[in-house]
Amino acid sequence: MIIPAIPEVTYDLIKYYEGCYLTPYRDPAGYWTVGYGHLLTLDRNAPRSPKIDRTEALAFLASDVAQTAQNVCSLILAPCSPYLYAALLDFTFNMGSVMLRAF
Repeated sequence: MIIPAIPEVTYDLIKYYEGCYLTPYRDPAGYWTVGYGHLLTLDRNAPRSPKIDRTEALAFLASDVAQTAQNVCSLILAPCSPYLYAALLDFTFNMGSVMLRAF
């Protein structure tokens, strides 16, 4: 599977909608999250992790978007424009690949 280059606008979309939180917080589902929506653990009973810095937040974001791109490319077989690809990456980053499969 060939993963196309991730359009820079993808990061802009995610940063805009997620915001950056350097102190871990519980997301709406109750999981510890940090940075630009980086899931720390699926253990709701885990203690709060330490704060991170902006460099770590960006590293988590790059890793998470790369994983999201793999998931999107495994589900979307037709070619798409860079802007559609960025929108699909943003959607999947926020909602998960299970929701992308639903469409």
